[in-house]
Amino acid sequence: MPAGGIPARVSNAAGTFVCNRLLYGLIHALAWEGNKRRENSPPFGRAVFS
Repeated sequence: MPAGGIPARVSNAAGTFVCNRLLYGLIHALAWEGNKRRENSPPFGRAVFS
């Protein structure tokens, strides 16, 4: 990233690691849940009536 002109540095703080782990874990879980829901939904353009 520094080569691209974006200022960045490595952080070895435990709090930063835990925060990032939780954030990316949550993003992954939400994406996985969204994919499961899309698989079970009807295709667009098709109305489903009971």
